[in-house]
Amino acid sequence: MPVRRVAALLALAILLVPGAVRADDLSRFTIGTGIFDVLEQEEESVAFGLEWRPGQRYFDVIAPFAGGMITSDGGALGYVGFGLDFVLADRFVLMPFTGIGLYTDGDGKDLGSPVQFRSGLELGYRLDSGVQIGVSGFHVSNGGLGDENPGTEVLMLQLSVPTGRFLD
Repeated sequence: MPVRRVAALLALAILLVPGAVRADDLSRFTIGTGIFDVLEQEEESVAFGLEWRPGQRYFDVIAPFAGGMITSDGGALGYVGFGLDFVLADRFVLMPFTGIGLYTDGDGKDLGSPVQFRSGLELGYRLDSGVQIGVSGFHVSNGGLGDENPGTEVLMLQLSVPTGRFLD
């Protein structure tokens, strides 16, 4: 499915998630889609991601998460990590993040090791409803654990919905 169609579906999902959310509801499900290996024109594929952010904050800013990503080439990455959650100007959220996970390449890019590190930056805009629309860019690399370390970059459009919308 082309990225434009998926982006349109994410935008439509914002309208379909009704109701308000408590201001303190930091627990979220995040879905996203974008381009895997965005800097390599010959090998890029579509990426789909799902992440759970449980809502805990350590030192008021460190936010843990767990998630996964699959690619249209059959690759998959499961990971855990944390981000530094900064709220800017009441609506914008900036989160540098890092994590570690396990990767299988399927028919896609060989990243040189099953153990991969994931680090990047997310910028989001939080609506009155608590739903957040954002974009993230990140690098996936084995950090030299494998004989080769080609790494890859991923660019994703994301939709983050407070879990209170599903659990209340």
